Amino acid sequence: EQYDQQSLHQQFVGAQVNNSGFWIKVIIFEGELVFRRLTEIPHGYVVDSEFSAVIEPRMKYILRSKGPVRFQFLYYQVVEC
Repeated sequence: EQYDQQSLHQQFVGAQVNNSGFWIKVIIFEGELVFRRLTEIPHGYVVDSEFSAVIEPRMKYILRSKGPVRFQFLYYQVVEC
């Protein structure tokens, strides 16, 4: 499923928590997002089509658009071998 700046503001308002149990890679098709990790030492960066974000399981985070944007979440499960 792809999202844009409008769905971002509707579905991802404020701080989020990755409760899926999966690692999530944020893929940007156009535009930019500000990605903030809400850890003990919060930090953030801008993600775009060349620099994606990875959201760990149970991580708190905030996503904010920097104008028009189109993006998708890819879910990965870590399997112990």
